[in-house]
Amino acid sequence: MKEVGAKSVLGALAALGAWLFGALDQAMLILVTVMALDYASGVTSAVANKRLDSRVGLKGIAKKVGMLILVALAYQVSRLTGAEAVRLAVVYFLVGNEALSVLENISELGVGVPEWLKAFLGRLKESKPDA
Repeated sequence: MKEVGAKSVLGALAALGAWLFGALDQAMLILVTVMALDYASGVTSAVANKRLDSRVGLKGIAKKVGMLILVALAYQVSRLTGAEAVRLAVVYFLVGNEALSVLENISELGVGVPEWLKAFLGRLKESKPDA
């Protein structure tokens, strides 16, 4: 009986997620992945550079929640206008922003980052996908 309840809760959460954010498509999966990479690389950099601070970590989590709220808002605007590009443009912007942050974090660890990758991600951040 507990298994049925757990599946019902997961199903309800999945439905809520689809209603808030739209399809769990490749763009959203990449965004969630890059958000996790940013958080992990930020914590790693903070530990390595002896700057670990729980308040900074909590602020990072709050920022990511804010990003998801922005995606939810963009999806609702997309639904209202019929323009899926609104949601995609926001997701592309956030992927570019988060990926640039990952590069900053890993360069603080002494890892070389190709300049062309920084430039590409900067363009991704400003791109507008086709409708």
